[in-house]
Amino acid sequence: MPKSNARLVIIGSGSGGLPIAFILKKHNADYDITIFTRDTDIAYSPCGIPFVLGGEIASFDDLHMEEMKHYRKMGIDINTGVEVTRLDTDNNRIFIGDKEEGYDYLVIATGTIQAFRAIEGADLAGVFQAHLKTLRAAKELDEFIKSHNVEKGAILGSESIDLEIAVAFSKKGIMTTVIERGTHILPDWLDIDMADVVRKHLEGLGLKVITGKRASLKGDKKCKKVASVELGDETIKTDIVLMGTSFKPDVRLAAEDGIEVTEHGIVIDEGCRVKKAGRILSNVFASGACARSINIVTGKPDFFFRASSSIKKSKVVAERLLGLAAILKPHTNPRVTVLGGLHVGSVGINSEEALPHGIKVIAGGAEGSSTSRYFPGMKPVYMKLLFESGSKRLVGAQVISPERCVKERIDALGMAICCGLTFEDLSGFETSYSLPVAHLTDVMTEASENIRNV
Repeated sequence: MPKSNARLVIIGSGSGGLPIAFILKKHNADYDITIFTRDTDIAYSPCGIPFVLGGEIASFDDLHMEEMKHYRKMGIDINTGVEVTRLDTDNNRIFIGDKEEGYDYLVIATGTIQAFRAIEGADLAGVFQAHLKTLRAAKELDEFIKSHNVEKGAILGSESIDLEIAVAFSKKGIMTTVIERGTHILPDWLDIDMADVVRKHLEGLGLKVITGKRASLKGDKKCKKVASVELGDETIKTDIVLMGTSFKPDVRLAAEDGIEVTEHGIVIDEGCRVKKAGRILSNVFASGACARSINIVTGKPDFFFRASSSIKKSKVVAERLLGLAAILKPHTNPRVTVLGGLHVGSVGINSEEALPHGIKVIAGGAEGSSTSRYFPGMKPVYMKLLFESGSKRLVGAQVISPERCVKERIDALGMAICCGLTFEDLSGFETSYSLPVAHLTDVMTEASENIRNV
C-alpha cells in the first residue's frame, strides 16, 4: 500500500494525467497531488475544436469541463504553462529549469508530439496545422478566418480531424478541397470500398476530394501568404491551408533519464510502471499516449493516441496507486467520428494493416437498415467485418450510417474482438428487434453470413 500523505507528481494534464488525480481524490486517497503541464488551458476537450469552428458548439469556452478552482477545491495543485525539463528517477526528483521538485510517486503523461510533413511552402502565412492541440492554436485559426475574409480552403490530409475541419469550413461557407496523397480517405480507419461511401457523402456536402496526389504550396510574393496548392497537373486556388500531421509519442523526458522507450512509446508493464536498466520502477508510471500499447489483434506493441486508450491507462495507474492489482489489457483501438451527419467508425485493424503482420483476412460486407425497411425514416447502415482466415476470429470492423447507431455497434464489435468471437458466433448471434429501431435480420448477421458464403 502507498505510504500516508505521499507526494504524487503528474507531468501532463491531458486524458493520461488529470483523470488519475480526479479518481484518487474521488476515493479520498491520501495523496498530495501536484500536476505540471505545458498547456495554459486544462480540462478541456480538443476533440471539440472542429465543432466550435463549424458552429455546432457555441464557444471555445464551452469545451472546458471544469474551471481551475474546481480542481483546487479538490486539493489538486495544477501548475499551467510549466515545462518539466529533466527527470532524475534514481533520486525521485524532477527539474523545472534550475528548480528541483521531489516526489514519492511519479506519473509521466507527456502525450504526443506532432510529426510534420516536409512540404514546400509550409512556412507561408495562412498555413496551419489541422491537428490543433491547444485552444490558443484553435482561436488563432478562427481569428485568421474572420480577419482575412477566407473564401477558399484546402486540407492536406484526410484523417478524422482533417475531415471534421473540412466539414466545419463548409458550414462556414468556405469552398474546401480535401487532398489525400494516398489511395483513399481515412486510410488508417477504412478499406477503400468503405471510404468511398464517406467520400460520396462529403462531395454531396459540396467538398471537393482529391486522392493520390502530392501537394506543394505557392504564395503571393508580396505578402508571402499562401495562394495556391500545386498538384502537378492542377492548381487549387486557396486563402488558407490546413496541413494534416501525424503524431508520435512524446518520450523525450523519459528517454533522457534512461527509461526504456521504443517508437511506440514508453515501455510499461501490465501495471503501467516504467522500466529502467532492465528493472521495473515501482513508483514511476507512464500513462496516456506517451506509453506503449499492445494491439489486441496483432499481440504486438503499438501506438494509440486517442483519449479512450489514454483513459484506460489512467484508470490502471489510479487503481495501482489505490493499492489495487489492476492490469492493463490490450487495446482494440475503437474510433468514431461524425462528418456532416454521417457517423463513421472502426475498431481493430483494416485490410491494409493486416498485411505487414502476416494476417490473412477474409471480408464480409452488408448494407442493412436502421429500422424495418418499410418504417418511416429508415436509413442505411453499411458494415464491413474482417476475419482472420485460419482462426475465423473477428479482427476488424467498419460501420457507416447517417443514423446514430455506429458508436454502439463499434463498441459491441470491439467486445467481440476481445472475446475472440468468430464469424460463426456472430452469424448465429440473436439480436433484438422492433420496427422503429431495427431490421429483423441485423446487418452484423448479414455481414457475417456473407463470410460463410465466401
